[in-house]
Amino acid sequence: PDGRVPGMVRIPAGTLDAGFDASEVQALDLENPALIKLFLASTPRHDVRVDAFWIDVHEVTHREWGLYLEATDRSPSAELVEGAWEGETTCPPDLLDRPVTFVSFAEAVAYARWAGKRLPTEHEWTRAASGEHRRVYPWGDEFDDPVPSEFLRRPRGPVRPPDGSFLRGGDRAWCTDSRFPDRREPQPVGTRPLGRSPFGVDDLAGNVWEWTASPYVPFTGYRDVTIRTRRSGAAGESFSAAQYFHSTRRVLKGGAFDSPDLALRNDVRQYEEREAWNRTIGFRCVRSDAPGIDAIEGARFEVGDRRFHEKAAPLGPPAAVAVSETDADGRVLDHREVALAAVRGWPRIRDVAEARSVSARHPLPIALLSLGVPSHDPPLDPGAYVVAWSAGDDRPDRVVLFDGSDRVVGAWPVEVRPRVTGWPAPATLERSADGERERLRFVFEVGAGAEALPFELGLSVPGDALRTR
Repeated sequence: PDGRVPGMVRIPAGTLDAGFDASEVQALDLENPALIKLFLASTPRHDVRVDAFWIDVHEVTHREWGLYLEATDRSPSAELVEGAWEGETTCPPDLLDRPVTFVSFAEAVAYARWAGKRLPTEHEWTRAASGEHRRVYPWGDEFDDPVPSEFLRRPRGPVRPPDGSFLRGGDRAWCTDSRFPDRREPQPVGTRPLGRSPFGVDDLAGNVWEWTASPYVPFTGYRDVTIRTRRSGAAGESFSAAQYFHSTRRVLKGGAFDSPDLALRNDVRQYEEREAWNRTIGFRCVRSDAPGIDAIEGARFEVGDRRFHEKAAPLGPPAAVAVSETDADGRVLDHREVALAAVRGWPRIRDVAEARSVSARHPLPIALLSLGVPSHDPPLDPGAYVVAWSAGDDRPDRVVLFDGSDRVVGAWPVEVRPRVTGWPAPATLERSADGERERLRFVFEVGAGAEALPFELGLSVPGDALRTR
């Protein structure tokens, strides 16, 4: 997108100083084994290059969730109705501007796809919180401001002193601190502007934990470490976070209304199962500068991360067409997009001959298709599809389409003629009118050793589906 995006802030590309050193964990002087392991899961400290992106200023609210349910003709989940909406099928008015909770990872992904966005990676989230320089919290390195000497013997009230001489962490983040030990629910978004990040993003600390797209796996270089505690003495005790890591779990960031200040640190990474939902977990969305990226990321989740990871079938830049309908305030009411990202190559396959042998036994993924509108030819419902190549010895080669359940939904013959190339060309999209329909033709290549295998995929969609109505 160009210019301003309503309700979002653009985060420029930059390098993120992420994670903790083991020495930083030791310096926290923790005694609780669970807290020690929580911090160890964010080791080691490392630099990450993060591309530019847009991020929601605040978490998705019940009001925005209601618009999504209405636009997609969905009913609220039983968990949301019973857990937050007090048994009602419509949101109580006092919750409208609070973060929506009782939303699973899959539900958050579905909302983001509808809005033409995606969930942030944990490093994107952390960069939005930290700004251009490393900091402990979105507002700085201290939870509380230093207390002036004249206030040291005075009780600390729930707000700043009349002269505003110092701030408590609770003035910046809705969480459990020494003055508010028993907070029970999220607050309306944007009610802690003093905790805003350097880039202008609200509520990144406290209120609710936020889903990210990142699997809860160790950072490169992670290892178990020895931490000295009062119980262990100078000899120290070995701690490990390894038992918590699993690629099906997702990273949560930011802490919640019932979290202590330690959990609100920018680099802390908590986890949850993707099927989980409760009162403490919400989410916000991000949007990429280039079209198609967000749709492909959503499609990758629908068909399973295992198909297109970097060691098996890494994806190249997508070709895409998209259109959004918005209300007067710029809120998305309907987003329609078709995107295809081709596999750059198969790192474990040496050449075309081996690729042909492998694909004759089992279809090889060649592209990922995100279809946001119905297709007449081939007949496909909106959804995510794996495009695969099936080589044949006694029959023509075929292109095969699988849905997220590994069900074959389409297949047609194709003639594959390898060509010598230094690097496969990126996917391109051609559009043409076809009576009352529109023809989309994706052309792409997949690398195999020193050669490239050219493919194409044609779709026929309703003529007005990808145009502003």
